Order: sequence, then C-alpha cells, then structure tokens
Amino acid sequence: MSLWNRAWLYLLLGMLGGGHFGQADTFEMIERKLSYDWGKLLIKPQLDLSTRFTDNLRFGNDSLVTTIYTNLIPPHFDAATNFVPAQLQVSTVRGQIPVGTNTNFRLNPVESEFLVIASPGMKFQLGETGGNTFTFDYNYDRIFYLTFPEFDTTQHRGAFTTDLKLGRFTIKGSDSVQLLSSFLNGNNSGLSNQVDRVNWFDNYRITYDATAKTDFYVNGSHSLNDYDAGVALYDQETLRGSLGATYSWSERLRMFVETEYGQSSVNPNLATQPQGPHSVIYGGFFGVRGDFTTRIQGSLKVGYESRVFPGDFPVGQEPVAVSSPAVSADVSYAAGPKTFLKLIYDRSSDVSPQFGKQSFIYDRFRFTANQFIGSTGKWIVSANAGLNFGNFSDTPGVNQARTDTILDGGLRLTYQPRAWLATVLAYEYENYSTEFKDPQVSAQTRIADYQVNSITLSIIIGY
Repeated sequence: MSLWNRAWLYLLLGMLGGGHFGQADTFEMIERKLSYDWGKLLIKPQLDLSTRFTDNLRFGNDSLVTTIYTNLIPPHFDAATNFVPAQLQVSTVRGQIPVGTNTNFRLNPVESEFLVIASPGMKFQLGETGGNTFTFDYNYDRIFYLTFPEFDTTQHRGAFTTDLKLGRFTIKGSDSVQLLSSFLNGNNSGLSNQVDRVNWFDNYRITYDATAKTDFYVNGSHSLNDYDAGVALYDQETLRGSLGATYSWSERLRMFVETEYGQSSVNPNLATQPQGPHSVIYGGFFGVRGDFTTRIQGSLKVGYESRVFPGDFPVGQEPVAVSSPAVSADVSYAAGPKTFLKLIYDRSSDVSPQFGKQSFIYDRFRFTANQFIGSTGKWIVSANAGLNFGNFSDTPGVNQARTDTILDGGLRLTYQPRAWLATVLAYEYENYSTEFKDPQVSAQTRIADYQVNSITLSIIIGY
C-alpha cells in the first residue's frame, strides 16, 4: 500500500475507532462499517475529504476599477446673483485601468486561497437495486478557508430518487435540494461576497406502455434559485410540463414526439429592483433515442420553442419575446473496451437573474472522456471540456443586451483500490467573458470577465 493511502487509512481508522489490525482485517472491518442492511433498507455512510487551491477565489478581475475624479469648482454667483461657495465635485466611472493621476479602486481583486472541505453523509436505499427502489442521499459540507477564515461556512445537500414499475406504468423521478453558501461564478460573479441560496430541482416522468411498440408519457420539472434577501439578483422559479408518445422503430431505436408548456417567474431581493414579469414557454419536438450502432447510443431531440411575456405593459416597457430552434442531444461512444466518450448539447431559453425583463437563448456544449489505465480497473483518467453561449435580449429603457461566453475544462486522475475507497486529483479551468451591445452599459453593471484555475485533492470513502 502506498504511503498516501496508508495515511488516509490511519485517519479513517481513527474515525471508526479501529485498533491494531492487519491490513486484511482492517479492510474487512471498514467494509462492515460502511454498509448496513436492515431488511429492505440499505444504509451507507459516506465521507469526502478534500483540499483545494484556487487562484481566483471571488471570480474577480484585477483590471476592473472604479476611478474617482475630483473637480474643484471656484466660488461664483449663480443666475439669480446668489453667491455659491467653492465646491469639490466627485464622480466615479467604472471601467478598465485608465491613464492619469486620479484615484483608482479595484472593484473585485483577484485573490488566491486554500480551502479544506469535509463532507460526511449518508445514503439510504429502500428496495433492491434493479427493482422498485427509493433512494435518499444527504451530505453536510464544512468548508474552511485558510487565508480568509471569516468565510468559513456550511452547506447542506439532499437528493431523492424514485424508480418504480407498476404494471404498465413506470415512474422515474429525482429531487434535489441544496442549501449553499459560496461565491458565485458565471454571469453572477460580480458579487464579491459569499451568497446564501437555495437551489431546488425536481424532475418526474410517468410512462404508460400501451402496446409492445408504443407508449405515452408525461414529464414534469420544477427548478428554483432562491437567493438570500439583500442580494442584487432575482430569484427564479420555473415549472415545465411535457406530453409525448414513443414508437419503437426497431429493436434498437425508438422515435417520439413531444409538446411542452411551462411558466417562469422572477422576484427581486432588493427594494430598488423592479418587479419582474412572468413568462410562458411552449414548444414542440421530435426525437429519437436508443442504440444508433453497437458502439453509439443516446438521444436526440429537435424542435422549436417560444418564450413570451403575457400581460399589459406601458408603451416602451414591453419585454422582448424570444423564439428559437431548441435542441437536446446526449450521445455516448464506446471507442474501445477502456475508452468512453460522451457529447451533450442543449439549446433552449431562460430568464435573466440580473434584469427583471430580460430573457436569453443559450447553447451549451459538453464533452467528456474516460480512459481506464491498466488491467486492474483501479486507475481512471477523465477529461472534460465545455463551451456555453448566452444571447441576452434587449431590455426596456436601457439596452442591457449582451453575449456571454463561458469556456471550461478539466483533468481528473482517479485511483480506486477498493470499491469503497477512491483518491482523486483534479484540475479545473474556467474563463468567462461578456460583451454588451452598448459599451456604455458595460461600465454601469457589476458583470465582469474573469478566469480561474483550481486544483483539488480528495479522498472519497463509501459505497
């Protein structure tokens, strides 16, 4: 056993109350501690320990500043012959570092940091794997900051899944509730402090097998991003429902048609933010899923989607409706017995978290590759790359239209000597940039370009 794994093993023994055992006895004892079978209820304790270095903790930008300009107005008489004493006029302009002698303050400087994260948790499974099952996962995150201990925080994450087969009906669903506290990245990165928020996602699908070749299904989803009061972002909530039918074209391929309807709402967290209007989404799709070849499988859905803002608005204050082709693709390719590739592409619309009367069309590409090394299956090298585009609509009054680009990627080396033990070394990169159609508007917002690199070393314990 390597020195690294031996050190983690001693730490684990201390937590489990182990004494002086041989290596085989130690592993057997740990395996007993990490799985409890109570009839149809299976309980699995979990523990993730990691340390992370990031070179841009707050997703800041060193070149972005507020420049303070001062101008001394001498004493004078106004138009009504009233005497006006001397005044010091102060103004601020946001932008890149200018040339001059005025005072500059960096809005969100780049700062590096080391974090230590401990995430104990539990997994509960009711029912046998492959049969009718319910699962529940809970994790508690304790996050420590080395340089900025005032940011030490906790998080809670829970997930519930359902997999049922009842006669001709199949019910599959998932729920996820996360109480998070962290710095925001992407187009929310202008906030330089941690943000407490609730992320809540639900997705359920009920399928009825009408015949051996046809089925009908109903799919419903719900998402909520609820930011803490006082945060200069809009809460967002979306409900979507779809109705579809599937036909088995062959033993490997199934074709389907689908209609969709949904609603999105946004609510401000600041008194100065105007109330945002609701929007309605509707669309229709055609798709195919299954095994395209012996090595390629997945799904492809194409159609058209529209987002409108119903209601009466003053002239010149109408939100911009958006319509666009919509696509969802998820394709996996087994390049060899140890090499697996996957490509995901999504195109759809959403509502802006920054401005109440704004929506956007996004294109999201994601590519992942997994390569097993050696014949034992204990070593895995993984790579991922993503490219996201967001085309934001105009807003009434001030043109907030812009285009966002997010480029990210990473490498991951995993060593898993046991089914319940894995060590992971990961590198991640993210680059965010935005371009406003009106350059003057860019100087009035808190949205800033950034890039960040991070390295994480983790140990994962549990089945």
